[in-house]
Amino acid sequence: MRVPWVAPDRAASPVRRIKRAALAGLLGRVASQWQGRVRWNDGLGSVFDLGTLPPYLEDLHYQQILAVMPTELPVHELMVHPVADAGAMKGFTRVGQVGFAEFEYLRKGRLAAVANEAGFRIGSYRDLW
Repeated sequence: MRVPWVAPDRAASPVRRIKRAALAGLLGRVASQWQGRVRWNDGLGSVFDLGTLPPYLEDLHYQQILAVMPTELPVHELMVHPVADAGAMKGFTRVGQVGFAEFEYLRKGRLAAVANEAGFRIGSYRDLW
């Protein structure tokens, strides 16, 4: 099961930090009810954790995302929504341009190397079983 854990954001405003802390507390309470009965990710990160979204993505952006994920926790999800045609998504979602930037980055095939350098390996939900 995907748990949308809140990544630490040291640069966030005090109000945003309070909101993120409240969400993290609620998620923790709900997840504890299912502990031992359902498997889920231990962390979640995405380009939205960068704050200001860049027009294109490069290794440095994913290094920043992964840098706040503790490597001692076994399963982190790196959420992406790759979109090959941002224009086709207009009116359906607000992540069209971001998804296109993710699509372009993923096509480079560098994510696994960046993850390995940060102490992670790319897996899938199949690895949870």
